[in-house]
Amino acid sequence: MSILNITYQDFTNPLIFIPTNKHTEADLQVFIDEWETEYLEDMLGCDLFALFSADLLNGVPQTQIYIDIYEKFCYDESDCGYKNKSEGMVKMIQKFVYWKYMSESKVKATNTGYVVNENEVARIADFSESRIYQIYNQAIKSYKGIQIYICDNLNDYSVYNGSKKGKTSWL
Repeated sequence: MSILNITYQDFTNPLIFIPTNKHTEADLQVFIDEWETEYLEDMLGCDLFALFSADLLNGVPQTQIYIDIYEKFCYDESDCGYKNKSEGMVKMIQKFVYWKYMSESKVKATNTGYVVNENEVARIADFSESRIYQIYNQAIKSYKGIQIYICDNLNDYSVYNGSKKGKTSWL
């Protein structure tokens, strides 16, 4: 189960649309649950992730220090002209899941082996022709924004030990 209450139904938005049917909804939910935790542990570090997830009630943090990194924010850094932004953890995780799922969806495991769907009048788009890397980079912007906020407030997040991630250059 998703700790931030993200479900397959969140991927009907045209920006992060993942096609599903009654046969694939459960698979997508398993994918969401797995990768949500993976990205949050990477971003926060294991110890801060444990504290953050323990503070959640119905997918929403209850303590202000966790609300501060969970919700959307934008503030001016002391460096001239730099704004630190996050679109919020839920949107960030949705975009990471979208990118990961779509980048891995070319090949499917079936009872008869691994297969690639083919259409007679279409071809599979090269990833450089799609928006999935733009979506990934948007998620990275929030990921980094949250980490910068944490580093700017280390007194509140003393157990922070997150991993850095960079943008992709596929654009």
